[in-house]
Amino acid sequence: MNCNEEETKVSCNIKKGVLTQILSYSGEQFYVSQIVDSEGILPIDSILGITFNYLNAPKTEINIQITNLLTPNVDYNNFIVYETNVEDIPIISTNIFNIAPNRNDATRCLFKKNNEKGKLLLLCLANTLGEITLGQIDEITLYNINILYNFKITNSKR
Repeated sequence: MNCNEEETKVSCNIKKGVLTQILSYSGEQFYVSQIVDSEGILPIDSILGITFNYLNAPKTEINIQITNLLTPNVDYNNFIVYETNVEDIPIISTNIFNIAPNRNDATRCLFKKNNEKGKLLLLCLANTLGEITLGQIDEITLYNINILYNFKITNSKR
């Protein structure tokens, strides 16, 4: 982030592309925090939430097939990572969503792409430890998990 400090204020410029990598919907609020080596991330409570209004953002529907399980064995509260067929989108992280395989519990997931040349990954929080797969995933379209994209997951068994 490019910040300028003056006597009574700090001004920071954030490129639009950086925001669209993480923005889920228009009106989403973010909060200012600081990183302290000994404490971790601490919110700055005196700065109220910052609301980003990105009205009428054009949405593109991305068709996704879940292809390869990259982490067959995981610990509790770690991510099960799947590769998808999607490569031609920029770096993004989506909001968390529930994916409902054909079982009783829903699994909390997100999509993430870390670099321009890589594939979009599906990361799902493991509810147990050991060898884990999502099983049968019915077709689902996910809205409002990214400001620029809707994601349509096709039927798959993983």
